[in-house]
Amino acid sequence: MEPLQLLMWSIILYVVGGVIALFLKKQEGLAILISGISAIIGGVLGVLSALPVILNGETISFAMAGPFDFAAFVVRMDMLGAFMVFVISLLVTVCALYSLSYVQEYKGRGAWSMGFFMNLFIASMVGLIVMDNAFYFIILFEMMSLASWFLVIADQDDESIHAGLLYFFIAHAGSVLIMIAFFLMWRESGSLDFDSFRQTFSFPCNGFCGVLTGLLRIWCQSRYVAITQLVAKSAPRSTLSRFSINVWGDGENWYFWHHQSRH
Repeated sequence: MEPLQLLMWSIILYVVGGVIALFLKKQEGLAILISGISAIIGGVLGVLSALPVILNGETISFAMAGPFDFAAFVVRMDMLGAFMVFVISLLVTVCALYSLSYVQEYKGRGAWSMGFFMNLFIASMVGLIVMDNAFYFIILFEMMSLASWFLVIADQDDESIHAGLLYFFIAHAGSVLIMIAFFLMWRESGSLDFDSFRQTFSFPCNGFCGVLTGLLRIWCQSRYVAITQLVAKSAPRSTLSRFSINVWGDGENWYFWHHQSRH
């Protein structure tokens, strides 16, 4: 099976497991089991999808017409994207295995919803890494932001609600900055595909991503519930760094330039 096909099945498993958990409100033990096992299998498939690209050093892509004429559905995985998918999927597999026992303490407090939002968060984060179109990137970024917001406020105490409110405003302020950057790039390139962005002036996007990363770092200084460690540290940095490097140039070339510039 091709790497992108494996990745597609990985994302489908995340979504299906989360949706099933959503309908098991009265059977929270089963909801925890299904969402956890689907995340474990999805994580393993994600690891398997990334390995061939990392080992072969190739860049693979897929494009098809989307439901909107102005935005084609384009995914692209190079060595950098594959490495990020590999690391995220590996962490997801381990964390999902741990969640089978950890989330038990949330029974009666919305454990079923945690399974749904965690799987949705993972699916959108992985999708962001390989998405190569600005329109769908924004949709996935919003999905990730909203899912992670629900996870942040899962404890429903004053501390988590305060952290969630701060995160909500910072994340959506960042979304506005990214949209402005995309608009500037679209005006210059005439397309929403990242491939066209790579041929144009990329400093505005990198600048806005840097501002957003700084804003999210402010939020990360506040305390948050244990399950949101991945949300607070991995999600914003991985997706924004991936986008910034992707628009700046190929991941392999960026790594070589960055490595050389440090010597």
